[in-house]
Amino acid sequence: MANDVLIPSTFRNYKAVLVLVSLIAVSIIISFLIAANGTTIGFIILALLIALPIVFRSFMNVEFGFYVAIGYSYFLFVLYRLLSGAIPTGLGLDLLAIILFAGILTAEIRSGKTDWSYFKNPVTYCFIIFQLYNVLQALNPNAVSLAAWATSVRAIIIDSVLYFIFVKVIISLDVIKRFTKLWLFLALLAAMYSIKQEIFGYADFEWRDIYSNPDTLGLIQNWGILRKFSFLSDVAIFGITMAVAG
Repeated sequence: MANDVLIPSTFRNYKAVLVLVSLIAVSIIISFLIAANGTTIGFIILALLIALPIVFRSFMNVEFGFYVAIGYSYFLFVLYRLLSGAIPTGLGLDLLAIILFAGILTAEIRSGKTDWSYFKNPVTYCFIIFQLYNVLQALNPNAVSLAAWATSVRAIIIDSVLYFIFVKVIISLDVIKRFTKLWLFLALLAAMYSIKQEIFGYADFEWRDIYSNPDTLGLIQNWGILRKFSFLSDVAIFGITMAVAG
């Protein structure tokens, strides 16, 4: 009887020691990578540790992933400025859109039900016509270059995927209410941060980003006043966001 109690207890202790040793080993490896390659690799590892559970949850729950994508789109330029453009943070939104698209298709394949009725509306028809027009620009004899058109293919694909996700997610009044609350909350955060910029000035990493491009300072400066962009991409997007959010 004593052996029956001892064996499970010993096994539990063995697992605890194994987990502890694994964590120590991983910590040493991460520390070595940061020391050898700089803090950028540390940000990447931290981002992966945070992102992987969120990505998995987004794949399983597309509405949750949709809200994550909205939130990430507001803050991706903060990461871009903090990392001095070392990582193309915009690709994260593209990858998340593809994951949500795959999650929707997987859920419909499992359920055996596919509902396309929400796409039967004038907005969808206009969207398809506009995207076909963009595709046909490859045959435009007056186009500046085919390479310039090729760079727009990514935008055509991602815009189509995002529209598909939006139509599939926004299917009820409750979802619209949740989306509106999140959007207004993010707009409020952007407004509050712009007030911080107005009173206390830009942060060091924001100044670094401004001076990294000779044209940026001229774009944000108006009659001797530095316009505010909050944590968004630029002053124009910030102004449009504030105007639409009211």
